[in-house]
Amino acid sequence: MIGACALVLVVSSGAAVASAVQSTHRVSTGSALLARAFGALVPSTNGRAATDPACAPDTTVAINSGPVCGILQDGDYQWLGIPYAAPPVGPLRWKPPQPPSPWTTTLPATAFGSQCVQVLAPSSVAGSENCLFINVVRPAGPQPASGLPVLVHIHGGGFIGGSGNVDYSLLANSGREVVVSMNYRLNIFGFLADRALGEDSGDYGLEDQQAALRWVKQNVRAFGGNAGNVTIFGESAGGSSVCDQIASPTAHGLFEKAFSVSGEYSTLFGSPNQVLNFQDCKSTPPTQAVADRAGESFVAAVGCTSAAEVADCLRRVPAAAVLAAAGGGFTASGTGTISPTLNARVLPLSLRQSLVRGTANRVRVIA
Repeated sequence: MIGACALVLVVSSGAAVASAVQSTHRVSTGSALLARAFGALVPSTNGRAATDPACAPDTTVAINSGPVCGILQDGDYQWLGIPYAAPPVGPLRWKPPQPPSPWTTTLPATAFGSQCVQVLAPSSVAGSENCLFINVVRPAGPQPASGLPVLVHIHGGGFIGGSGNVDYSLLANSGREVVVSMNYRLNIFGFLADRALGEDSGDYGLEDQQAALRWVKQNVRAFGGNAGNVTIFGESAGGSSVCDQIASPTAHGLFEKAFSVSGEYSTLFGSPNQVLNFQDCKSTPPTQAVADRAGESFVAAVGCTSAAEVADCLRRVPAAAVLAAAGGGFTASGTGTISPTLNARVLPLSLRQSLVRGTANRVRVIA
């Protein structure tokens, strides 16, 4: 498996937390409960369990990063926990996703990879920063020469929770299609915008989704899918993501059809917005300037304002302190951006604006 160092945040309750976060970074008093929840941290080398199920016969396929093998379960083939990007840790935190390091020996893709860091409740945390994994499910049996249609699910969860680690056997079998799901960076890890991180910072979670879609285009034929017949679909934050990908110029050519269900997203939580602001696919996300101001509040909260290199300082802040300062999506005292915002590169216009101006990706849509 890919060698990388990351922190896994173990699901915990206030009573089960090993210790409070010890950090020189200032965390707002409104996030104190979250800080206690981040006490139990264990190292992980790959975001996967120590032991995974064995591969089934005849499941080895070659993809662009190396060979993988999967399992046969419930009448379909499954390849789970495949890295589609390098772990976004250390110097890659708050940067666009990068290709994974290639491997030469067959990688057992037989168990889900870690979900992305998220707060399950004010005192319950799970996941890892090393979480950019993709899953493929294909029904057993004969396939058309052109390959099966491909459905790519973008999970919901308000951009602060959820994962693609779901059993899609019924969907794959009932529709005779290849079903793909992925994890993408959430909350402050996926959407922090600040000038120190670059002119068009933020929206890393949307870029993760696009990296997964590029992976699908490059590799799904090896799994029996038709790379020219890709439909993205999602609900809630996943539905909003679908809308954003339709509007995004950097998603051009990555899918042919789109299906959005109850698309919504929360924008800023904390300074300068003190309340959670729910919107839908017809709304306009905050501008880069507004997002950057929220980012400045986050930078101050983690003690990086006076650092010589603010970006380097931010990337050294422990994951516990990062999520505690952001409020985890549960406290009004949180800071920073925790869902998509407008920027000139990934999302220059809202879906409504891009449709009016004729710049939206021309794909078939159900919404």
